[in-house]
Amino acid sequence: MARTPANAPDRKRLLIEAVIDEVVEHGIANTSTTTIGRAANISKSVIHYHFKSMDDLYAAAFDIVMREAGEHMRSRVLYETDPEARLAQMVWGALPLTDVGRRRSRFWFNVLAEALNDPRLLDIQNRYTSTWLAFLARELAALQQNGTVRAEWPPARLADAIVAFADGLTFRMVFGPGITQADLEQVVGWFIGNLRAPSFSHETLHSRQPAVARDEPGG
Repeated sequence: MARTPANAPDRKRLLIEAVIDEVVEHGIANTSTTTIGRAANISKSVIHYHFKSMDDLYAAAFDIVMREAGEHMRSRVLYETDPEARLAQMVWGALPLTDVGRRRSRFWFNVLAEALNDPRLLDIQNRYTSTWLAFLARELAALQQNGTVRAEWPPARLADAIVAFADGLTFRMVFGPGITQADLEQVVGWFIGNLRAPSFSHETLHSRQPAVARDEPGG
């Protein structure tokens, strides 16, 4: 019989981490209770005790990945007291800068494709994205008031631009041809520069990756 942790929350977390790993390594089509149970060393009966179906397991894993990513990004922004550094973290903090971050992003993209036909997954995606957009908009409005960010663009549209840029760059970092650190800093620096108020000189741009942004959930 498979050995399982005695604590039920620990078992659930172990299963969630197993489904993330299995989807990243083999894709959703090749992930099942059998492969998850083997990876987590947990019996099928225990899996079904905690999750009635694979859909329930995917939803739980997706919810955790989205929640932890949101907490990570928010903490990186709020960590900074300097307005310029705070703006930089709005972009850098949303990028997968570690192996763990890239694996989580790969899982996110895989499940996001399933969300197109699964209202529950789509609701999770939209709920956390809306929360992140609202947070960004509030922070950007404050940065507009102190003259850090362009004032002629509505904060909500700036937030949309940051999310779209970060999502696109994340896809490139996870699936596309390799991007060097120098290229990454140049691209992010250009993007941040276009968000800034014209009064800021290029010498003040935080184009380089902030050290604090390297720490990610599970890293």
